[in-house]
Amino acid sequence: MAASRATLAEMRREIRTMHATLRRLARAVVQFVPVGAADVGAAARLVDASSLTLREQQVLRLIAAGKTSREIGRLFKISPRTVDSHRGSLMLKLGIHNTAGLVRYALQHPDAKHRPRRKLHLTAARRAALRLQGEYMGTMRGLTRSQKSQVQKIRDTKGIRAAIAAARRLAG
Repeated sequence: MAASRATLAEMRREIRTMHATLRRLARAVVQFVPVGAADVGAAARLVDASSLTLREQQVLRLIAAGKTSREIGRLFKISPRTVDSHRGSLMLKLGIHNTAGLVRYALQHPDAKHRPRRKLHLTAARRAALRLQGEYMGTMRGLTRSQKSQVQKIRDTKGIRAAIAAARRLAG
């Protein structure tokens, strides 16, 4: 038993010595890091502001303006949890770990503009299909649950155009 206590005491002493050595090493390394390179500088190297989505940039600007998640959610008509999700995505992409860092980033990058994504080139057939789908969804809006199930059965058997016509008959 005495031998194991001596071993534990020696291990504790070694751990304390290693900890002190690591702290001294960390202080020495910090001297070589340029001033202001922490947090925001590292974030700027991680991601270009143009890789943020439009909504993320909007949320970033509002966070920098001091808005809460609830206020931002009301502005965009989205849930505060969705705003928190955008905030988390921003933090992940920018490598920032707190709201103060996001505000600092927004203030240091005021000219960060959203680069619009390329437009998809849709074929005429795809555009027509999307138009029909939108028309179908619009006609389904005013129907009851039983009417919707009737229209869905018609769509499954006769196609979308017949379903749109049936939905219009039921709604009118």
